[in-house]
Amino acid sequence: MLTESNIAECQAKFHLSYHVTFARICQDLVGFEGKDVLEVGGSLPPEFVFDYLHVKSWSAIETPDYEESLKDAGGLSHTGTIIPNIKDTSNLGFDNRKLEKYNFFLENIENLPQEYYGKYDLIFSIATFEHIHKLPAALDKMFLALKPGGKLFS
Repeated sequence: MLTESNIAECQAKFHLSYHVTFARICQDLVGFEGKDVLEVGGSLPPEFVFDYLHVKSWSAIETPDYEESLKDAGGLSHTGTIIPNIKDTSNLGFDNRKLEKYNFFLENIENLPQEYYGKYDLIFSIATFEHIHKLPAALDKMFLALKPGGKLFS
């Protein structure tokens, strides 16, 4: 569980910054424990989401366009993602994937297929909406991804 006393530890251990603080706020307001979570616009590390947030499952979606834009801007990179650790990104789309305990999709949320509807208790999305070009379509898909009574934290 995230506490005031282990926020700095998590930030250092997982090379995260604001992500941990927002996860703590979400934990306090909505809760993570035992939930199926969809992260839109990031990919927090599995060890963090399971050992500290105690989620049931975690699916992370990052747009492929964002990393490409960062490269075009001079090789910038961002934290809070597992992308630098992935060797082969060719099979990270939505198609032909069986949901596991931890999932990573290099896709756009606007393209979320119907088989992912009604699967998640919580959508966790921080510092993302300003990067989504088709925000109304993205919000529609996020709503469809939620189970009845599910929550969006942004």
